[in-house]
Amino acid sequence: MRETSNPYMSILYSKYNKLALTKKELCKELGFSLRTLNTRISQNMDIPSYIKGKGTNSKVLFPIDAIADYLMIQRLINDGACHA
Repeated sequence: MRETSNPYMSILYSKYNKLALTKKELCKELGFSLRTLNTRISQNMDIPSYIKGKGTNSKVLFPIDAIADYLMIQRLINDGACHA
């Protein structure tokens, strides 16, 4: 696991004890449905970076460092630290 000052990284790693989460696990962490996640993936909007295997029905995995970065950015936006 990389060194980071992002608290979400250690929280996610401690909780799941792995470096990437499935769609279902990500939905649980972000608080939305699998259908919403699939829509966001297909529209390439407002989701953490992910890795998709090759093939039609390949698995999609979300590295916890990308999730941690996404959560930190969302927190900054919600706290008003970033202004567009």
